[in-house]
Amino acid sequence: MDKILITQEIITELKLKIKEQHKDTYKYANQIYNTYDKFGDFSLITQFTILYSRVLGIYKSNYEKSIDVLNKIKRNERLTECPLVLIAEVDFYLGYSHQYLGNFIDSFICYNNAIQNFEKIDFIKPNEELNIANALINIVALHKLNDYEEYDKKDVSKALSIYKKHKAKFGIPGCYNLYAAFSLHNKNYKDAMMYAKRSLSLCIELNNEIYTSVCFSNIANIHALTGEFDKAFLYMKKCQNIIEKYNNEFHNALFDKNLADIYSLKNDLKKTITHYRKALDFFEAKGNKDILLEIYKGLTEIYVKTNQYKKAFMFQQKYLDIKQSIFKFDKLSALYKNNSKILENL
Repeated sequence: MDKILITQEIITELKLKIKEQHKDTYKYANQIYNTYDKFGDFSLITQFTILYSRVLGIYKSNYEKSIDVLNKIKRNERLTECPLVLIAEVDFYLGYSHQYLGNFIDSFICYNNAIQNFEKIDFIKPNEELNIANALINIVALHKLNDYEEYDKKDVSKALSIYKKHKAKFGIPGCYNLYAAFSLHNKNYKDAMMYAKRSLSLCIELNNEIYTSVCFSNIANIHALTGEFDKAFLYMKKCQNIIEKYNNEFHNALFDKNLADIYSLKNDLKKTITHYRKALDFFEAKGNKDILLEIYKGLTEIYVKTNQYKKAFMFQQKYLDIKQSIFKFDKLSALYKNNSKILENL
């Protein structure tokens, strides 16, 4: 088979397919990746590989392969031929893939490397500055695994100002959801609901159905925390109506996990176990440690309540194993905030 030379036209075509969510996007990108000429322009190859890594995540949830293809670029000595912005983008998307798989330390390092390189660019373009905002938001999201700190709020405020500066509404709902999380952390349910509904309104305006479903789930959780279970299940039904349209395994499993959280608050132990178990199979297979942490903690508490101490102990051990890795991430995060050069010595 003849080798395909990566051109700007191929990159433009793939970007369009991703944007318009063409059904043949994965097939198109995969065929090119498996047959392209490795000796072509390395900047174009890097751009294509970044897009291919996104396709692997969006269409196949194959973040292991996404990491593999990006690492091949990062370890290639020809990467020095590329503009700084591409080097930063490789780290950014590596951070995203590591985050999805729960590789917290790798994700944190990659995001911070990306931010450092973006900030070195003399004349930064809007999309490059927006990636700084995206990286900041994702780093703060990692901190939900432990206690939020004041610097997290500052990072969200910085990201929000970047999104507003460039009129990039797509990033604002994520900021509002994090403000809601900060409020929940302080048991300020009124403010949490205010931010959650702001996020929902924007997602509906942007016609982003998947993120709208996340907002419905977040609002349901707040209602459950305040004992308003009828409203909680009403919003979970709205979430389910969207999720069923897409039949995405990740979102189906996340729905079960979130529904289990609500049943747990309602003290419906049988339904809590049923939905946690449904979610558990998927997330253990995929290795999503951040979500597994919550499921293991939930199952531990439920099995203690039902006097199933052997199962409770088993899930507590799994919970503690992940928590230990988070402790290492939290130490690294704190060190980095105190000394921005810490990563250079790792």
